[in-house]
Amino acid sequence: MREKIPEIKIKLDDRIYETNHQEELKIARETIDQDMIEQAPLYAWYAVLVAMLDDVVGNKKLDLAVLESELYDKYKKEALEISAKVTDKAVDAKVKQDEKFMAATIDLLTAKKNYAIFNAITKAFEHRKEMLINLGAKFRKEMDGDVLVKRKEKD
Repeated sequence: MREKIPEIKIKLDDRIYETNHQEELKIARETIDQDMIEQAPLYAWYAVLVAMLDDVVGNKKLDLAVLESELYDKYKKEALEISAKVTDKAVDAKVKQDEKFMAATIDLLTAKKNYAIFNAITKAFEHRKEMLINLGAKFRKEMDGDVLVKRKEKD
């Protein structure tokens, strides 16, 4: 049996967003009307979060690129003060070992992970929509049932 995934929390723009997506993705016969009503707003909510997370990923990429450039200049300058012979490979290695660079890289990886998680949840809501449509049609058909009309026989 698969394990239940705990609630997911992400921080965006100094706000914390929590989700219990497994509960929100569920469909039950007893609540199908409510599930249909909530489908569009839930999908929109997750789609907005995905867009916001995509923006975060872009900003983290930019931050990392700027930091890498600044660190490269810093370490190249330091190396030139010590020796006239400096290789780009040595400077790159120093940049990659810098704590700020590693922290920024981890931030970017975390942002990419969050984006991927919420993108997958949004896609799951697309599948849920199709399931709601199919189940709704099935339930309507079941409610219609077969009508049997008996004729009274003439004597």
